[in-house]
Amino acid sequence: MGNPYYKAAPGAAALALVEEIAEKHGTSIAEIRGGSRVRNIAHARQEAMYTLAMTQKYSYMAIGLFLGRSDHRATTYGVMAHRARAIRAGNPAIAAAPVGWFNVKPVARDLQEELLAQWREMAA
Repeated sequence: MGNPYYKAAPGAAALALVEEIAEKHGTSIAEIRGGSRVRNIAHARQEAMYTLAMTQKYSYMAIGLFLGRSDHRATTYGVMAHRARAIRAGNPAIAAAPVGWFNVKPVARDLQEELLAQWREMAA
C-alpha cells in the first residue's frame, strides 16, 4: 500500500520541473542526472531534489532513483543543502517551510513550531 503522504514515482510533471530548474541554472537534465560535482550542476540537482520532495511530495528514494542516485541518502543531503543555501540567502518561504517528516505528521504541530522557532533563532 505504501505511505499515503508520498507519491510513488516521479513522472512527466517531475521531468518538466527538473527541466525548468535545469534551464534556470544553465544546465541540462542529463547533467543533473549525471555525477558531476561542478557547482552550478550540483546546486541545480539539489534544488530539483528539494522541489520534488517538498512541493511534489515524492519519496526521497524515488527522487534519488529518478535523478540517477543509488538511494535516498543523496536526496536527504541535497534537500538540506538547498534549504541551508536558501536560508543563508534570506529566503523566508524556505526558512519557514517544514522539513522532513514534520510535513507529514500533523500530530507533531506543537513540536514543529517549537523546532522551527529554534532553527530561525539559530539562523539569525
